[in-house]
Amino acid sequence: MDTMAETTITQTESGPLHAYADTLGSLNAHNLASLSEQLAVNVVFTDPFHRVQGRDRFITIMDDMFQRLDNVGFKIHQVTPNPAPTSGGFLYWTFAAENKLTGRFSFEGVSRIEMDQQGLISRHEDYWDSAELYRRIPGLKVLFNWLRKRSATSIEP
Repeated sequence: MDTMAETTITQTESGPLHAYADTLGSLNAHNLASLSEQLAVNVVFTDPFHRVQGRDRFITIMDDMFQRLDNVGFKIHQVTPNPAPTSGGFLYWTFAAENKLTGRFSFEGVSRIEMDQQGLISRHEDYWDSAELYRRIPGLKVLFNWLRKRSATSIEP
């Protein structure tokens, strides 16, 4: 994970959302328990590929990611808490990883985070362009490039 820069969160920033962002920024296959501790039992996790409910299911998805990919890392660029300290907020991040099929890849995304009364994560919704990943897969790359060219608006001078 040496290609991922440190998270931009400073030591003076605190609260459950910042703690969660710190955990995501340092997450690896060996410290998933630290993530689990911050999740509500019935947390809902969504991204372009998943919609699951439950802490164990969320952790299983993260564990699977670390099993399938190498050099996985999240760089947290911005943490924007909601006005109420335990209500959640938004994280702006870059995800990077690599594997034999795609090589090194990265993409930016935003997470919408909700918290319960105890400050535990009750909802984690990731928003990112899955086409960024599909374009890296041989065969699909050709299809996506063709679709992008075909659907682009032609602007004549």
